[in-house]
Amino acid sequence: MTMYIRRGTASATTGLVFLFTLAGCGPLNVDSSPDTFPVPEMAASELKGGQSVAVENHYREATVVRVAEIGAGVDGDLHQYTETAITLVEREFRRQGIYIRSGSKTVTLKISNVSYNYGWTVTYGLNLTAKLGNGETVIVTAENSSPATAYRAVDGAIMRAVTRLLVDQEFQEYINE
Repeated sequence: MTMYIRRGTASATTGLVFLFTLAGCGPLNVDSSPDTFPVPEMAASELKGGQSVAVENHYREATVVRVAEIGAGVDGDLHQYTETAITLVEREFRRQGIYIRSGSKTVTLKISNVSYNYGWTVTYGLNLTAKLGNGETVIVTAENSSPATAYRAVDGAIMRAVTRLLVDQEFQEYINE
């Protein structure tokens, strides 16, 4: 018997692969991608262009943490998640005419407190901390659910956190001063 996987069954197939992974083949390592969900266009519209900002990662190397004990476990790399957030922030800065290079302003980003829940959907929650060059700290939280995959859930949570950071009053005041 020949088995065909149709486009409409891709999420069912992904779900089966996910279940087999949790059944004992080893932990599921959930990576993120800055190309899954773009930040809404108006999120950074209040930021002034023509200035330079350096955006840095709090984590200097891979920082893999267990985000769930389901089955064989679910792991995530906080360094990699933060790199995704940095890419999203830098894209929005460029869109507003802000140069990404060493300057008088620095922003150090850090993803932390990642949570994972699996039921009818996969849900990720997380914190995004921005340590500003003036010594202030901005912390935003975000959550995202996906009926498809853990990868889409974490990408959506990171995008939502970046969006909240870009519209945060204290963050905007620092970037615009």
